[in-house]
Amino acid sequence: MDVHDYDRFRVEDGAEVLALLRRSAEARTLCSVRAAGRPETYLSPLRAVADDGAPVLDPPRVPVIERALTPGSTAEIDLRLRDCRVTFESRVAPIGLSEGKPLLRLERPGVLTRIQKRETFRVQVPAGMAIRLTLDDTDPALTGVPMQDVCVQGGSLSVTGARERFGAGKVFDHARLQLPDGSDWPVSLRVVHAGVVRRFAEGGEIRVGVQFVQTRAGFETSVAQLVGDIARGARA
Repeated sequence: MDVHDYDRFRVEDGAEVLALLRRSAEARTLCSVRAAGRPETYLSPLRAVADDGAPVLDPPRVPVIERALTPGSTAEIDLRLRDCRVTFESRVAPIGLSEGKPLLRLERPGVLTRIQKRETFRVQVPAGMAIRLTLDDTDPALTGVPMQDVCVQGGSLSVTGARERFGAGKVFDHARLQLPDGSDWPVSLRVVHAGVVRRFAEGGEIRVGVQFVQTRAGFETSVAQLVGDIARGARA
């Protein structure tokens, strides 16, 4: 995928960045907050946006996150408005106080990623297109399995094996998603549902719906671009 494909998701204009942040604060939008490169997250409303554009949130209360989000570290923020999803990274400033309560203050982000809601719908994967998911690379039956449909949040595929292996809520921590451009994305998956297509005695085909629960920066943008292209027929 060409780097310019990402441009329409990036918000770099300072006034637009500030407007999105203030809109989120006015809506008391819940943010998923984590230290860059760490899996642990916590939720906080966007409490305020300071005059200089600095987002203000509740501080973490879990020790492992407190140790990771020290002043000077980088926080990753993920929030959802009514019509879009917004993500950004920002450096952590020292913990401040407001009316005697601690608050986590971030530096004003220079860039946001905004994915419109219309880019997150689910599309069928066209015949001949390779979108392959590896749930467990130690099991050939769960390696490089073609996806049948996909969206930014997850998708579905058919696998072989006993249904008990794919119970709702099961997490595959070391999965990988390979896109048609050859990019290979590490991702954690959660099974949302599993239904029998063929009984175990007849081959044990299971249709599994999965949710992407831990992804790297750029993953949602890449998948959203692909979903949009499929919907427009650009990659059919």
